Amino acid sequence: MSIEEKKLNFDLISDWSTTTFTKISDLDAKIKNLTNEYFKCTDLSEKLQLSDLIHENISQLQKLETKVDNDIRNLSARFKNIDNSGGFTDEELNAYMAFTASKDAIKAKLTESKSEINTNDMEADLEKAFSKLEKVQEELPPLEQLQKGSVILEHFTHKDIAKDGNCLFAAIAYSLDGTEDTHAAVRKRCCDMLQIEEFGAEHLLNTPHSEEGLKDYYEGWCVRKAEDELGLKEMPRDMEVRAVLVEQGKEIILSELSTKLQREPTPVDIYREFMSQDKSHGGEVELETIAKDIQRPIIVFRGQGERITAQSQASVFGAEYEGKTPIVLYNMPGHYDAYILKSGR
Repeated sequence: MSIEEKKLNFDLISDWSTTTFTKISDLDAKIKNLTNEYFKCTDLSEKLQLSDLIHENISQLQKLETKVDNDIRNLSARFKNIDNSGGFTDEELNAYMAFTASKDAIKAKLTESKSEINTNDMEADLEKAFSKLEKVQEELPPLEQLQKGSVILEHFTHKDIAKDGNCLFAAIAYSLDGTEDTHAAVRKRCCDMLQIEEFGAEHLLNTPHSEEGLKDYYEGWCVRKAEDELGLKEMPRDMEVRAVLVEQGKEIILSELSTKLQREPTPVDIYREFMSQDKSHGGEVELETIAKDIQRPIIVFRGQGERITAQSQASVFGAEYEGKTPIVLYNMPGHYDAYILKSGR
């Protein structure tokens, strides 16, 4: 129920005033805290993320101001109608006096909060940071040199990525957007563009991870499908039970895809559906696809440890985009981390 529909009394005005004051104060505090955090931050990606949050909260404050103006206009009209219709009762008079005091205080609080917002310094700082980034990008060694661990460690710094199955897409997302949160969008664009031969799709889905395939992850998806469909999540299972669930899951997936596509699914259809699932591990096919999508090289170092070493060597996806700032990833067994230009620090 909107404020103009509620009974006009002191409690209504008190609740409206308290709630509005709290919202203004909360937004004011958020903007100040985020701004302080922004100017303490030295990482460009995090600065961009904080800048977005600051502008988002400023937008919320502006929307709140519009709502306050509408509330004041509506309440003023209601009090005026009461006054013109024979005057106030004691209850309505108390409400009117509270409203008169509250509206002035609320408007003053909004004015104070807005007067303390100054994004000019932040925008100037971002412009300076981007200028520095562009200079560093121009000074990067050629792509051939960047395939050496010693060169990467000179120009890039390590960034931990969550170990949750989305790591390849999250590492790309962080490299592009400064946040892992956009990994689903990276995955979707990849799956939309993905091209793979029937044999390649079938091979990857049936080859264990230890042999550079995706069988383990694909079968895990099949098991989850069977568990969800058959309500077997609480059921204890051994390898034999798992094997049965894998086959049941495959049948469910084929049935769902047949309905969705209105034809018999191919290995490519199954592969694309698998890869579109949250937490499905990506690999070289996806790296090639993403490199074409973003039109930037992706340099991937591989090793058994947790970091690139000076002796590490890499492979490149999207080498045809040499000259563009590369994405740098580190692939340890079952996981990808990102390496970010030190210019952002």
